[in-house]
Amino acid sequence: MQILPKATRNIYANAIPTALSLALNEYILNHDQQHHLLVCESAQVALQLYDELCFLLPQKNILHFADLEILPFDYFSASEDVISSRLNTLNQIQNNPNSIIIVSVNTLVKYLPPTSFLHANAFMIKKGDTLDLTEKMRQLQTAGYQKVTQVISRGEFSVRGSILDIFPMGSDDAYRIDLFDDEVDSIRCIDVETQRSHAAIDDVNILPTQEFILDKKTLDQFALNWYEMIPHADTQNQIYQSIIKGQMINGIEFYLPLFFERVNTLFDYLQQDTIIHSIYNCQLSLEKYHTDILTRHDQLAHDRERPILKPEQVFLSPAAFNGLIKNFSHIKWLHQDKTKANNLEVNTLPDIHVHYQYKEPYQKLLDLLTNTSFNKVIFCAESPGRKALMYENLSKLGLKLDTYVNFSDALESTSTHSITVAPFTQGIITEDEKNNRILIVTEFDLFANHSAINLRTRIKQKDESIPTVALKDLSELSLGSPVVHIEHGIARFDGLTKLDFGAQDTEFLTLKFKNDEKLYVPIYALHLVSRYSGTELEHAPISKLGTDTWQKEKEKAAKKINDVAADLLAIYAERALKEGYGNIFHEKDYLAFCEGFPFEETPDQAIAINDVIKDMLSNKPMDRLVCGDVGFGKTEVAMRAAFIAASNNKQVAVLAPTTLLAQQHFDNFSDRFSEMGATVEVLSRFKTTKEQNTAIKQINDGSIDIVIGTHKLLSEKINFHNLGLLIIDEEHRFGVTHKEKMKAMRANIDILTMTATPIPRTLNMAFSNIRDLSVIATAPAKRLSVKTFVRQYNNSTVKEAVMREALRGGQVYYLYNSVSTIYHKAEELQKLFPDIKIAVAHGQMRERELEKIMFEFQQNRYQILVCTTIIETGIDIANANTIVTEV
Repeated sequence: MQILPKATRNIYANAIPTALSLALNEYILNHDQQHHLLVCESAQVALQLYDELCFLLPQKNILHFADLEILPFDYFSASEDVISSRLNTLNQIQNNPNSIIIVSVNTLVKYLPPTSFLHANAFMIKKGDTLDLTEKMRQLQTAGYQKVTQVISRGEFSVRGSILDIFPMGSDDAYRIDLFDDEVDSIRCIDVETQRSHAAIDDVNILPTQEFILDKKTLDQFALNWYEMIPHADTQNQIYQSIIKGQMINGIEFYLPLFFERVNTLFDYLQQDTIIHSIYNCQLSLEKYHTDILTRHDQLAHDRERPILKPEQVFLSPAAFNGLIKNFSHIKWLHQDKTKANNLEVNTLPDIHVHYQYKEPYQKLLDLLTNTSFNKVIFCAESPGRKALMYENLSKLGLKLDTYVNFSDALESTSTHSITVAPFTQGIITEDEKNNRILIVTEFDLFANHSAINLRTRIKQKDESIPTVALKDLSELSLGSPVVHIEHGIARFDGLTKLDFGAQDTEFLTLKFKNDEKLYVPIYALHLVSRYSGTELEHAPISKLGTDTWQKEKEKAAKKINDVAADLLAIYAERALKEGYGNIFHEKDYLAFCEGFPFEETPDQAIAINDVIKDMLSNKPMDRLVCGDVGFGKTEVAMRAAFIAASNNKQVAVLAPTTLLAQQHFDNFSDRFSEMGATVEVLSRFKTTKEQNTAIKQINDGSIDIVIGTHKLLSEKINFHNLGLLIIDEEHRFGVTHKEKMKAMRANIDILTMTATPIPRTLNMAFSNIRDLSVIATAPAKRLSVKTFVRQYNNSTVKEAVMREALRGGQVYYLYNSVSTIYHKAEELQKLFPDIKIAVAHGQMRERELEKIMFEFQQNRYQILVCTTIIETGIDIANANTIVTEV
């Protein structure tokens, strides 16, 4: 397939997604003897292009140079994974010059260590080498590696006798180097979970842990540059003192130029014949980023406690960038058509989305295939499993599809209709060199999202046991950790001790009890010791040896457990004897409902959904606990369950702990069920008495399908007409009386409980198989991990945190747990942020006033909410991504 036109100038236009990667593939193969750097307008474009070119050019070494993923002059550092990836990429660029490099323009403008850095500080260990272990340990520590007892993360090494374990930067595996005297006898990969070695290799490459090293020569250079490059340099500054002592600090990446006589850019790592490809509007992205750099510098330059370099010392300016790029052949790839350019010979697809509401969901696709003549149609799925699903659905339309493992095979085949796996995200219409008209249809063209998953699609679950408090490995303990000895009570772990009993030394756990009394537990009796599972580890009560207090506590707990168990077992025995309602699965309607989910299901979420549906289709009443962090998709699981029940003419009750949360659920359920014909209502204090009475009447006569509310749903006035499903959000937020009423409802209906923080009893019931458990542990796509910082209070730190969130249009919780002075704190913050709207919320406010504040915060009428821990019973506000806790 030939997409590239005959070139008349170095600008290619109409480079829409998929066409861009196919055209680049063609161009690179036509210029195989030259090197290529692909500079993208954004990190997202770079990552997608990386996936597609890796797929199209498996024979090439394609590298993605990762961004640091931190703001200019930031107060914290890039993650270990990012640093590892960047070092590995730089190393491969130098050792494999034929690599194809992909980078975003914002990443490209930051200065890098000189090209000599890795040559001088990376080294290789080979089988058969002579190795001085003491000297190698010194070399590793100079390169930034930490000596530990057991390697778990990159940048660590350990030594046990003649064995050196190391987890190098830039590597996906840790390695075990076994010495025979001073010769490397073997090198094997290690599983860091089990610490067992497996596959043997011949050599291992050791990269430094950062883009600099803190040896004496580097620190001397740092001291010299500090005076020359830092305005009003002060050697008593904490930043200077920490680094000169060889200590890492947060944000050290932005002091990189101080560690070298001169720094380089990625351009310096390139071969002279490299062709630079600008993907889309790099110049506009560069100018915007440069403006952000200058703004950040203006905000931070006056902080004498943390002096920063000038922007031009850390980043290339647009003028400098454009000057360097002129030294190379330069090709531009534009998204839109352009008159004076080489326009790619492709067209976009019309809208062919599948709509399950239509009599024929695939009608738009059928219309395209009927009204337009194509010599070849290739359907592209994201994975082999999804290819099978697409094949099944398309075959029902009467299309005869040939399946191919590789996209290239499908392209070169004589098949009229074929299906294969490819990472493309947008379909195109094009022609080959013989003028054959080709249609490429991707999964994304057919499905607006990936929620339309066939129920029969099997998802492979990881074989992982449910977490327990039992100790599997001593590495789980740190000095001072509270532990529980089954016979003697709660103590603190005080390390390992070897005791001599004559025949041989035996290793013991040392447990420290009250009054510094010690108990020695042999390693082989580790099963008697477990982790303390209380909430406040630092305040764990310590038991006293030689008393019966612990035994009394155990007996008291056992009696309480027996009482609760008897009560629970009676309920669950009754549920086991009663036959529930086996719902019927209406697949077409279900898939239409799934289309309303605007995100892609995570693997854990899909498993939980399938578990719930499987339960609801059986004749046994469901009682399932769905446990997952905030924002991991528990509500969508509940909506799928509600749809199954409602489509079987069963009523659904959704019980929420707060009025605001009930209202939020009502809004979400109303949106999703608006086209499904189900009647959704909310019962809360936001309704007048007349409205509540009307709603109760409709609940009782069955005219309401889904009702959402607080404890009012447990009122004696409510007698559900045909209740089939009870959804409980955060069960532990309800009082004893409310829970007793819930028990009465449990006998013969389906129960779905959602929680981010299950109470011990609920969790224990799940672990004991009295209740079924689904855990959603996978974060949604593109969700970043939470970054937590503990800092001494100062206004600049608060301003940094709040402005970071404000610049992206987000909101901030300011947790201040003192009602007596909370309004004074709000006034202080208002002076610090005069242009930002601030509200106050605490538990002593009148309930309606509190609800009003929370509702307005949800509507983004305030950017900062100064509050107490009352917010833990609040609602999900997706726009609030920062919390500042002052203690």
